[in-house]
Amino acid sequence: MAMHIIRGLGASTAAPTARTASCDNDPGKNILISPKSRLRLICILGLTLFLMEGAMAQAPMTPPEDACTRHRASFPALIGKPAEEVRAVLRALPGIAMVRVAGPDTALTQDFRPDRATIFVENDRVKEITCG
Repeated sequence: MAMHIIRGLGASTAAPTARTASCDNDPGKNILISPKSRLRLICILGLTLFLMEGAMAQAPMTPPEDACTRHRASFPALIGKPAEEVRAVLRALPGIAMVRVAGPDTALTQDFRPDRATIFVENDRVKEITCG
């Protein structure tokens, strides 16, 4: 396995069989780096940068905290109406990205989403509307 000594920016022919890199700008301190280790290091750094870029590009935009709640004053007028009619009205409101319909025995997640409205129905009539 061929190796080289590298100090700073210039290469030395002092030991053509060992590859080192200087640390702390002190040419007396050298670290032995084999080509295989150097390749691993480059792959790890490249993968890290790739994953960081992907995570930053896919950062979700959080909706404003009042996305649904700002429409609460209009909810009482929708109580007692057919579920599909109310669903269409809520979907048209700005800030509400998701509308879910739940019956008396429907299991729901308890996570809070400020851009979600939940319609509780009984016999296809709206009984309650909540945000989150």
